[in-house]
Amino acid sequence: KKRKRDTDAELAIDLSLPTPPSKKQLRKMKKHGETLPTTSDEKDVPAPADGPEKEKKVVPEPGPNASQSRGQYGVWIGNLRFSTSAETLKNWLLRDPSPLTEKDITRINMPMNKSGSRGNKGFCYVDFSSAKGLAYALSLSESELDTRRVLIKDSKDFGGRPKKEAEGAGGEVKSKTAEKISMKAPTKILFVGNLPFDTTDDDLREHFAFAGGQILRVRTARFEDSGKCKGFSFLDFDSEESVKRCLSGVAPGEELEEVEGKAGVRLEKMIRDRKMLGGKRLKLEFGEAPDVRYKKRFG
Repeated sequence: KKRKRDTDAELAIDLSLPTPPSKKQLRKMKKHGETLPTTSDEKDVPAPADGPEKEKKVVPEPGPNASQSRGQYGVWIGNLRFSTSAETLKNWLLRDPSPLTEKDITRINMPMNKSGSRGNKGFCYVDFSSAKGLAYALSLSESELDTRRVLIKDSKDFGGRPKKEAEGAGGEVKSKTAEKISMKAPTKILFVGNLPFDTTDDDLREHFAFAGGQILRVRTARFEDSGKCKGFSFLDFDSEESVKRCLSGVAPGEELEEVEGKAGVRLEKMIRDRKMLGGKRLKLEFGEAPDVRYKKRFG
């Protein structure tokens, strides 16, 4: 049988004593090796007014020249190697044929990792004294620095990755739907790989009809017993231009310099679909010419 609690005794509370530490404060004191005060001076310790102390945020180590004020003409540089230093970046910007001098670069802010063992965080900010330096730095986007292709854009630009137009032979600028040149020499033969096993010659003729040229012959490798496709085929066209259109996925009349809005989205989706067949992404490249294959086999 439980004993009844004595309710006559009064509970005494000394309001002059300091507020006892919370569990969070006790954990912090244990972590840092501190102990609770046991002397009479304990009464002089003021109670925290705002409750438990908030954990201090760890501020990352500032980069070189971070204390300087930001300029009007600045760029953001990404995809840096962790070992790249501010001095290396500065020398890279001033190398020939750069029109810049050391005075044109007013600030380099390269945030570093907290531990310092991995160097920088992979990006930095560079400010210039004039618009000339800003324009030159933007032209270096996708250039190589310490074996990495760095991405450079305006520090006030918070958009995605900028689309850099590629230069073709003779210095002409290609559009964003420019042809993708295969590593092999251009021929009138298209090699198509990663085909589904149930692919037929008619499927290939219908799929690559967008190129606009005439398909003279379809040579699909097949198994002798089942007759199914081995996964690759060769298509002979009447011109190299038709093969290039198959590689780029662009049909005649679609070479638009800039396609924006819904029309651009539809065109990009159409180009992706032209490089797919049966739910598989096709491997497309120039096929070897017959004379080249003959020399490889017989010398």
